[in-house]
Amino acid sequence: TIKYSMYDKKFPIKEHILQAATINETYCLSDVMPGCFIHLADRQFAHGEDHVYIREDPPGTFLDLAAGATYWCYVQQDEEQEKRDRERMRKAWEGGVASGIGDRDMGKLSCTCCDGLPCDSQRQHVCLDWA
Repeated sequence: TIKYSMYDKKFPIKEHILQAATINETYCLSDVMPGCFIHLADRQFAHGEDHVYIREDPPGTFLDLAAGATYWCYVQQDEEQEKRDRERMRKAWEGGVASGIGDRDMGKLSCTCCDGLPCDSQRQHVCLDWA
């Protein structure tokens, strides 16, 4: 589920990836904010709090997402602020994990259908990809 303002819709997360373009197609963000940059976070931030976004590589491709999880969409309209945010996030993700976020398995596991947990025989009844 991706939340933005009054929007609250489920999006298909395949292989732990979602494209910003897919979100934009549904929410039409660039129609009202041309040239905007879309980011995701795993929580809602308080006013004035530093934002820590979900890792993107390349920009606009959100990585390490968990099926069934909820994410918050943030839109940046200022190009200079976007550059500062990208540099800050690059530094935060340099070691592989932003402080306090958890590693979301960093692509090492094949499935995370059950609340972001890797699938195993204990959760096979809820796994969408159990073979």
